Amino acid sequence: MEKKEKRREKRKRIPGRYRAYFQALPEIMKYQILTKGILALLAWGLGALAVRILNSAGKTAVSTGDFRFLFQTWQGGLFLLLGISALFLYVSLDLNAKILYSDDILTGKKDNFFRNAGRGLLAQGRFFNLGGFLTLLYIVLLAPLVGHGISVSLTRNFYVPRFIMETIRSKPFFYAAYAVFYVLMFLAGFVYVFTVHEIVIGKKRGIRAMRSARKLFWENKWDFLKEMFLHSLRMLLVFIGVGILVFGAGLIVANLAPMPLWLFRFLNIDYAIRGILYLAYSALLITPFYVMKTTELYHRYSHRHDIRFPVRRKRDPEMAIVLIVAGLLVCAVISGILTVRFESVFPHDLQTEVIAHRGGGTLGAENTVDGLLKAAELGVWGSEIDIQRTADGHYVVNHDSTFKRTAGDSRRAQDMTMNEIRQLRVLDTADPAGQPVATLEEMLDASRGRVMLFVELKGATADHRMADDAVKMIMDRGMTQQAVLISMKYELVEYIETHYPEIQTGYLTFASYGKTAHLSCDYLGLEEESATPAQIRRAHRNGKKILVWTVNDEASQRRFLLSGADAVITDRVAQAQETAAQIESRPEAVLIAETLYHWIFDHILSL
Repeated sequence: MEKKEKRREKRKRIPGRYRAYFQALPEIMKYQILTKGILALLAWGLGALAVRILNSAGKTAVSTGDFRFLFQTWQGGLFLLLGISALFLYVSLDLNAKILYSDDILTGKKDNFFRNAGRGLLAQGRFFNLGGFLTLLYIVLLAPLVGHGISVSLTRNFYVPRFIMETIRSKPFFYAAYAVFYVLMFLAGFVYVFTVHEIVIGKKRGIRAMRSARKLFWENKWDFLKEMFLHSLRMLLVFIGVGILVFGAGLIVANLAPMPLWLFRFLNIDYAIRGILYLAYSALLITPFYVMKTTELYHRYSHRHDIRFPVRRKRDPEMAIVLIVAGLLVCAVISGILTVRFESVFPHDLQTEVIAHRGGGTLGAENTVDGLLKAAELGVWGSEIDIQRTADGHYVVNHDSTFKRTAGDSRRAQDMTMNEIRQLRVLDTADPAGQPVATLEEMLDASRGRVMLFVELKGATADHRMADDAVKMIMDRGMTQQAVLISMKYELVEYIETHYPEIQTGYLTFASYGKTAHLSCDYLGLEEESATPAQIRRAHRNGKKILVWTVNDEASQRRFLLSGADAVITDRVAQAQETAAQIESRPEAVLIAETLYHWIFDHILSL
């Protein structure tokens, strides 16, 4: 009888729980809009101040190519302090206040955004200790890195750059260490999931909060895992179900029923806009619902009882109906305008070119003439190579600091003569005999009239002398319009721009802040994470071209081929060419959906 009563009580509790969640939608959206608005204002204000600090040091931006500035000047120290302050404000408003707000909603208290924002800010004081620092480190950097746990929007997209991951994967010891670290951090996201709740709601500090959170999890681990799985599944089914019900049927009719072309385009545009906005709306609810669920479980485990979800007064539906109808009318008007201007808004042809990484990517031996020629035969627009200086002053093409990986010789180019390097062969699985190590002169001659050549000044010998010598070789061959000198050393790019303005230059960076588009160069080479739509637009407005590196997986290639970037650098050249061909031949309904998706998410919701 006792078990039956418990099951009956549980059945009563579950509908109340999820009714409370969905009844809270107006409050959640109000909170999200207020939070995003305030954080956007804070980001704008702090950003303007950061730019002033950079300008006072004679800089327009700080990037990976001149990061020493941060630790060698008082402006750099102030810039770092400003960044840390921004993180603390984001944690206060984007996390602490969200937990307090969820607590109010779930316990029936009168919710007040500004009161909770103040409480969230005061709660930051309990992070000023070792345990609090470790918690913040996990929230800001590690949770986004492992893709699990509570994080803040400022660093939610943080990840290890692809070129660093390639280095880690190439060394078994480092890769094993990284895998162990990843698993430990992933598990820590579960074990210490209630740490911030203990700090913010339980008013504990640092290590004590971590210990208490760990104890709560271990005592209730199976129930926690079950509850979070069921919660995620229910939310997913609800969002997918509503989406299919509201948009799926209409899209099927629009694409199967016979109709005039203008009506087909209008309906596809209209349903695509509504569907994408619905996705954006759903995305805004994922984190608040996750926080609400963990807050509910925190109360259950810490107080040994379930929350008695408040019964909320039914809201007057008239305003919601008016807003929905107004939204549908706005979508219809926008769809009509886009239908009239269809050809200019939805172009079939791509403007983004493909550049083969390290000569010919995976088409041939790395950084060799053979690889470059194979890429040229496939029709790529450009080829990127890396040059280093030998002990006797020649320039050879090699990426790493030594020839160990590519040719089985652990010596550095700068410690070898040209004759010694001529004895090496660059190994390739498709070519057991290997290919000779190329010189810069050979690569220039091979690319002439075939592809644009991007020459990266690489390694310890990348200096003014290398720049001077490379410029001379390019000018001697009349290739100033067919070769670009690129580097991760901004000082070197500035030197070329100042002394050889007729030579095209490119600056490579995987992280930057400030007016990056104002840096002195012709091309900006951005790592995937840095190549945001806003950054691409700013660069184009300032007369610069954007290269995105190194784009290897198919999803990323599709994304950046559609991003408006001028070129993508990739190892998988054939795959990129095939993806580009598929994009240009896609059905009109897919063209509409993809174009609008990128426009709305990248150009509007990313602001």
